[in-house]
Amino acid sequence: MRPGDVIQVRRTTLEHRLSRSHPGRGLVLSEFTLTNQQGEKVMTMRAWSMIQSRETLSA
Repeated sequence: MRPGDVIQVRRTTLEHRLSRSHPGRGLVLSEFTLTNQQGEKVMTMRAWSMIQSRETLSA
C-alpha cells in the first residue's frame, strides 16, 4: 500500500458457533481481504470475534 491508494475491504464469515464458556455469546470467524484501486490483494487477515447472540437480544 502507498499513500493515496484507495482501499476496499471485504469481510467474509467463515464460521460461527455459540460460546461454551460464555452463555449468551457467540464466536464468529471472519476473513478480511483488502484490495487496492487496481484490484490487487494487499492484505488478508482472519480474526475471531465474540458477540452477543440473538437469543440474548430477544430475551
